Amino acid sequence: MLNVHFVECKKDTPDDAKMYRHIHRSKDCILLQYALNGLQSWSQKWLFSLNIQKCCVVSYSRSVDKSINYVLVHHSNQATVLERCDTVKDLGVWFNE
Repeated sequence: MLNVHFVECKKDTPDDAKMYRHIHRSKDCILLQYALNGLQSWSQKWLFSLNIQKCCVVSYSRSVDKSINYVLVHHSNQATVLERCDTVKDLGVWFNE
């Protein structure tokens, strides 16, 4: 079974970042969160601010555990749970669950 969690992060520049991970077990969700933390650390180091309100999670699978949350932290150290979206648009193409 294909179970992919896809995270899209919009920055305050025209570029955006996308991350995905094939989810086999709960450890994979932890690794995806770890990658998000790394992206956030990198963006802070290079003074790129992520627009956390425009970041979202889309999951592609026949059976998705939507109870799994991914978090990004504001510069004010306030954690924000990323919104789950049904669709995302990339390069003019719509992708949906």
